[in-house]
Amino acid sequence: MEYQVTVNKYMLQSELSYENTEILIYTIYFPHFESERFAAYINEINLELETKARVYEQYVINRLYQIAVEEFQKSKTYGTPVRVFEIYMDYQVTFNQDCALSLYFDQYEYTGGPHGRTNRFSYSWDIQEGKPIYFRDLFYESPSYKEYILNRLREQIESQLKKNQNLYYEYYYIIISEKFSENNFYLTTEGIAIYFQEYDIAPFASGILIFKIPYTDPSVIRPMCQ
Repeated sequence: MEYQVTVNKYMLQSELSYENTEILIYTIYFPHFESERFAAYINEINLELETKARVYEQYVINRLYQIAVEEFQKSKTYGTPVRVFEIYMDYQVTFNQDCALSLYFDQYEYTGGPHGRTNRFSYSWDIQEGKPIYFRDLFYESPSYKEYILNRLREQIESQLKKNQNLYYEYYYIIISEKFSENNFYLTTEGIAIYFQEYDIAPFASGILIFKIPYTDPSVIRPMCQ
């Protein structure tokens, strides 16, 4: 049984100016889900995601705008071009079936310099049981499941390095253990996606790196309705 939920897209957007000059623009998207069968828990999820989006909007307005004003004043003093701050947050629903829901947000901030930064964060829920899905819930109980996953990731990296030696930092084998976070995952229809932020284990040009552990892996538990 699939039990998909309906997904609606909401937006917060504005252009902020100082001394009649646009210095910051932001667009923040967040989802609003609908489900008759799981309405109570879906409403909790909606409240959580909308609250986080509005809190982030206030951070942009109250904190980043002030930094943009300071940078504008410096540009005016030294006669340099005004750099407009750009904030953009969007989401992707990656799993919406079998009584489970999963998505990630990409939060991009350009606040000057040669390029902006993107931070990814994600959520997964068991909407039938009314609770979050944690990384450990997706693997058969074993004290060494984390090391097992790290070894699978290292194998994928080694395969990629045969094609491009510059894709990762030289000491990726050690760094991957330090940067691995059980919060950095989401579900897909093929398996579990595990990601690393920009600069975590590779240069900026490599972007956010994603690794897949398929549901066919004997250690993985695929989300299912009960």
